[in-house]
Amino acid sequence: MRGDTYIIETLREIVGPDNVISDAKALDGYANDGSFVRPMRPLCAVRPAMVEEVQAVVRLANRERIALFPFSSGTTYQGAHIPTERGITVDLRRMNKIDLLDDVARNAIIEPGVTFAQLAQAAEKKGLKPMTPIGVPEEASVLATYLENTPLYLWPRYKTWETLNVKMVLPTGEIMGTGQMALPDSDRPYHWATNFAVLNRVFFGAQGTLGIGVKAAVTLRNIVQHRKYIIVPLENIEKLNVLSPALMHQEANDECFVANALYFACLFANDKNEITALEKSLPTWIAVIGISGNDEAEVSYKELDIRDVLDRFGLKGDTTLAGIADLQKRLMQEIDHPRGMLNQRRYAGGCSYIACMASNTQLSPLYNLTLQQAQHNGGARAELGWLLMPLNFGGSYYFEPNLYYDPADAAERARTQQLFSNISRTLIHAGAFFPRPYPMWAEEVYFRIGAYHRKIKMCKEIFDPNNIMNPGKLALR
Repeated sequence: MRGDTYIIETLREIVGPDNVISDAKALDGYANDGSFVRPMRPLCAVRPAMVEEVQAVVRLANRERIALFPFSSGTTYQGAHIPTERGITVDLRRMNKIDLLDDVARNAIIEPGVTFAQLAQAAEKKGLKPMTPIGVPEEASVLATYLENTPLYLWPRYKTWETLNVKMVLPTGEIMGTGQMALPDSDRPYHWATNFAVLNRVFFGAQGTLGIGVKAAVTLRNIVQHRKYIIVPLENIEKLNVLSPALMHQEANDECFVANALYFACLFANDKNEITALEKSLPTWIAVIGISGNDEAEVSYKELDIRDVLDRFGLKGDTTLAGIADLQKRLMQEIDHPRGMLNQRRYAGGCSYIACMASNTQLSPLYNLTLQQAQHNGGARAELGWLLMPLNFGGSYYFEPNLYYDPADAAERARTQQLFSNISRTLIHAGAFFPRPYPMWAEEVYFRIGAYHRKIKMCKEIFDPNNIMNPGKLALR
């Protein structure tokens, strides 16, 4: 291995001197994301603008046996891009081209630097829109968000088919495409009439350990002119196991998620003062059911179908909530232009979430176990926000407790970090499924599924024989 000077000078030759960052202060932006993962600066950061530059950087890393840490927008808030050793951060934000907007097949071909805000603006001209995430802001990378299985508002209706095909720069520097992206002369890298390969699923949740995504075909949806959100107050979550399957099998809804008062207030209030006031006035739990249609008549009959289900279980739905006069407008704004975790952090300054999934029979037990841990928080009251989203026709749920804390208060931060670890460990032991085993969870998760972890290691050895791509993630060493 040659020295740091050689590596930095070679990177400058690849991407140009202005696109290699080596100043310590500037590198701080890549060293931390507000999570509990230990901050670490990279040796430098490089900002490629094209696939060939990414390939050249990867080949250099292989020759010099130096680690690479892909960075797209830094919005997972779980340490996925934070270096684990001396290495190079590959900042993909300059790769922000939208190659194709197909209004026939309703998809787009994008690079990793394309954000939800950028794609929404471009797609709107064709009467289309992207599927937006509930947990991250619109400044996030579309490609990275989708590959990391971040929950989307439309998951309950459209499932997880937001990523269709991908093109990767593998850890060896070779290029691999899936589906029609594997065909060099294809003028339409994805079409619904074509049988498509799901090999891209190998890279879902891989946190950049198996390669760098440089293009993807992603699903778009039609913009409809008529939308409405039905708000259902819930005293507890016990009824969800019967309510959710009935709603999901009816397929009248678009969005469907459940939040407790604190999470809901953080997501939709205008500022911290309103968050505090709203939390006190809101029901304990709130289910949000979104419906849309090409005309008011379509929305009306879908609403009647949903209200029939609510009536069956003795529940009432409304389009307003006390304390929020413009609720429908705020819901549409957040869903179309999400702020996600940035809104959650307005309450106390810091917020860390635990992302997992629970079967319908696990929902109440896992919730109660989480509360038990929160009650033993070093003698201090822990405030929890909750996000639940029914999946698989109500057979399972995305299950996300959020922990709020003041990051400037060292004692409170340490106490919350310990609680975060305790809750995570409890949920893992109780059988919760962690589809994104980020650094804080990877060891515990994979300890319990040894056969699966051995397969992941096998894939890592095949794709990345020199272990240069995001080493240390997914409990891979």
